[in-house]
Amino acid sequence: MSEMQLLQKKLFYIDYLFSVEEQDQKKKNISLPKMPRLRRLTLVGSPPKDFNHMSIILISAPNLFRLDLNYNTLLLLLDNENICLLLQQRITALTINNMSSSSTSAKKYITRIASIFLHLRQLYIDMRSLDVTIDLMVLCFFDEFFKQQAPIISFCAEGKPSDEMKNDAEKWLIKHRNHLREKEFAAFFNEKAGRLLIWL
Repeated sequence: MSEMQLLQKKLFYIDYLFSVEEQDQKKKNISLPKMPRLRRLTLVGSPPKDFNHMSIILISAPNLFRLDLNYNTLLLLLDNENICLLLQQRITALTINNMSSSSTSAKKYITRIASIFLHLRQLYIDMRSLDVTIDLMVLCFFDEFFKQQAPIISFCAEGKPSDEMKNDAEKWLIKHRNHLREKEFAAFFNEKAGRLLIWL
């Protein structure tokens, strides 16, 4: 190989390196204009491959207050401290779809979720994929958010209820959480919709 060919090869390699660096820098410098009218963010399908893009969206949407996403996507978000901080500051309404885990490991995730969404006022959980009744999961969510003193005013869960919950949701809740006797609340299971509604 001649000296000229070697020089051309080196120049091409250097140019390639600069090109890669420029692309990486562009990725780091991605920004969006402010989006004050974006108030609800819905994530569907598979979890995002790059959660940094989500951080950019959250930063650009100062008035965002509602987040709708799948349970598995939410669990992945819990590992990103920057995103968790933004969610903690912004989100007051949360919809969790396709919750399919009813194992004991779910409790630690529920504890983590409750510790992030401290300002939550509205919570909806789709538990229709559970192969058991929703009773224990509902109580677990209820307990963890109660511990955090979250200002929840409406709690909704879809899924299969026990006969006790279906027949009289208020009586069921008081039986399992006696401290609610002293509080004003309403609970009702809408059998047609397969939905538990609790207003606090």
